[in-house]
Amino acid sequence: MSDRDELSPARANRIADAVEAIERDVVRLAELQHLALGEYVSDGNQDTRDVVERKFEKLTEATLDIARQEVSRTGAPTPVRIETPSPMVSEVSVDSP
Repeated sequence: MSDRDELSPARANRIADAVEAIERDVVRLAELQHLALGEYVSDGNQDTRDVVERKFEKLTEATLDIARQEVSRTGAPTPVRIETPSPMVSEVSVDSP
């Protein structure tokens, strides 16, 4: 096993922290899953939509952090980060079955 195959304690801790953050956010999203689409998009639920959007952002960031750690560990070239604005939930159309 080469040095590149070794996972340093600092990296292991960072990955463990990211996994814990993912687990917490998934639990919180599961708690909100009972909302029907009409209830979710209603004017009175802006705070809920804000929470859901932020949780998805944090999930994405934590997942990318784990991926960056693995790419760094293996010595593979790091992909270029492209900044694109994320669409607002209100801008995304949802087709109901």
